[in-house]
Amino acid sequence: MLSVNFTLVRAAAAVTLFLWSCGIAAAGDKLNVIIISFDLLRTDRLAAYGCDKNLAPNLDAFSRKSVVFLNAISPASWTLPAAMSVFTGLYPKQHEIINEAKQNGPGRMEDNSLDPGLVTLPEVFKSRGYETGAFTGGGAIWGRYGFRRGFDFHKYDSTKDDPTLIKDSLYYAKERLNTRSDQRPFFLLIQGFVEGNEVTAVDLAFGDFLAFLEKKGLLKNTVIAFLSHHGDGFGAHVLGDGNPAHAASHGTALYEELIHVPLMIYRPGIPPSAIESQVSLLDLGPTLIAAAGVGKNEKFAAQSRGIALYPFAVKENKCRNVFSETDFRFIYQKSAIRTCSGWKLIYDSQTSARELYDLKTDPEEKKNLFEKEPEIAGRLENELFDWLIE
Repeated sequence: MLSVNFTLVRAAAAVTLFLWSCGIAAAGDKLNVIIISFDLLRTDRLAAYGCDKNLAPNLDAFSRKSVVFLNAISPASWTLPAAMSVFTGLYPKQHEIINEAKQNGPGRMEDNSLDPGLVTLPEVFKSRGYETGAFTGGGAIWGRYGFRRGFDFHKYDSTKDDPTLIKDSLYYAKERLNTRSDQRPFFLLIQGFVEGNEVTAVDLAFGDFLAFLEKKGLLKNTVIAFLSHHGDGFGAHVLGDGNPAHAASHGTALYEELIHVPLMIYRPGIPPSAIESQVSLLDLGPTLIAAAGVGKNEKFAAQSRGIALYPFAVKENKCRNVFSETDFRFIYQKSAIRTCSGWKLIYDSQTSARELYDLKTDPEEKKNLFEKEPEIAGRLENELFDWLIE
């Protein structure tokens, strides 16, 4: 099924540059940037990634106008560390925003906040003369951890993980854009959560937001990145004790349904396409900087472990192995390496358990090959452990 959808997306790229009737920003213009994250949304809910159930027609239409990264991997399986990785271009073990608090000795906890020596993506755009704002809700993206740095305004609702929050975030962003008189380009983050049975409802809100952008003429000069910081388990795997009641979910594990995430980027003038080479969400920041035409920020470029992705960067990227990790509530401590050839190793630092999967033949990660493939397991183990001690 996936191969059929890949072919359809490539065919669309060959016959049309874009279905929206919009112009292209002039060379040298700074483009607006909007990041929209529907956390918990899995790739298998979207047509570009193989879904044939028409759950999200507006997102599916957006994918046909965008560059779709078919193998985008999150560096973490829950929002807090993954979102900060997008903001900094660093893995969680490097930016250290891993839990709501941090341990400072046995039994000692203290508030967690980003190192002031690190620069964030909103700060990069603000330094280039952008108005910056965020509309987030129901999760960890708020000022306590350093997420507010670089934003001119930040509307956050922490009431609960509710689909109305992402709809509210889209509504408030629309109202802000409809009434602003600022002539500066803008950088916006819109984030919320989507449970499995709510996809169609929030897709309607997404479609309404895109229709608003088109009516305002903003699709002519705006880069839009759509993603999810992580997926959800829905009972696909259970944790190590084998108890069916202990289902693997976001934060507790690193299976594909949790870290293989949607990533679609629209930029006026860039034809739609599908990129099969695996990428990391760490790459989003450098890619948006390149796509918006704001020029390289030397400090962010030196700090980031991500790269600007083709076709938004000049050169086509070589595939590279990527990593993911979780230390959720200091209980679930796992790390993973995912290779370009389709192998994946998961290591549990608490139990020393290893899981090795061939994603080409076993995409649902049901057959642990760690004992049967000692050479591959040993090589990936060495690379993963080298990364862990960097």
